Parts: sequence; structure tokens; C-alpha cells
Amino acid sequence: MKVQLNQSPLKLLSHEFIEIHLKANLEEDNGGGAVAVERDVNKIENQERTWSVILQVKLQASEEGPPPTYTGGVTIAGMFEVIEGYQFDPERLIRVTAA
Repeated sequence: MKVQLNQSPLKLLSHEFIEIHLKANLEEDNGGGAVAVERDVNKIENQERTWSVILQVKLQASEEGPPPTYTGGVTIAGMFEVIEGYQFDPERLIRVTAA
């Protein structure tokens, strides 16, 4: 049986890894740590359906527990387009789906 998939209302136009920085903790007992995520979402001026998203993922020490196995982070930038005719809140779509 064939299943017809619906077209996604979001199209990735481009992406770029801006920074990748990881450092292994080889000195101590480790295995702890925390992940922090930050995102910046902006509508592109004069382009009604185009948005930019910058996503930062940080590996860092947590307040409790052993030191992290790795510290560092990754920063990724992407450009997204919401399809024409999308009837719901495009910013919410970008914030939930793209990031």
C-alpha cells in the first residue's frame, strides 16, 4: 500500500556550520554535564516568507554531578522558507520546526 506524504510547509534553503568546537575531558572522572540550547529567529526584511535561524548547542558543566565528558559547542545558521499559502502562524512554525 502506497502512502501519500504531505508536503512540508517549511523548506530549508541553505545551512552553514559556523562553529564547531569540542574538547574532551581526559583528566578526570567524567560523564556529567548539561546541554544548553539558544536560538535566534528572524524574518528576512522584504522577503515575506523567508526566515533565518541561528542555533547554538553548548556542552557545559552542570551545577551538580561529575564534570562533562566534552565541553564546547556547535553553531549552525539556516535560511528557511514557509510555503506560499500556509495558513497558520509562520513564526511559530519556524520556532518549533526549524530550531
